[in-house]
Amino acid sequence: MAPDPELVSVASFGSEPLARMWAEALEREGIGVFIKTEGANIGGVITAPVADYHLMVERSQLSQAQEVLGEATEAGSQEDDAD
Repeated sequence: MAPDPELVSVASFGSEPLARMWAEALEREGIGVFIKTEGANIGGVITAPVADYHLMVERSQLSQAQEVLGEATEAGSQEDDAD
């Protein structure tokens, strides 16, 4: 049996919708992604006022994920500059 792949954080966001949007962008490129939530709530009990949503990918896909996120954010900033 192969060992479980090591997961590493490629990006963190302060909102779940934003984290999901970027997770979907990674998935479209064939990169498996898991959203790890920290500080939100446990069992419906609020444990912190703000949550962090970390996009977790396999270490072997980290460079590819960083490239996808970098290209996407560069394209977004170029659109902002055009306005």
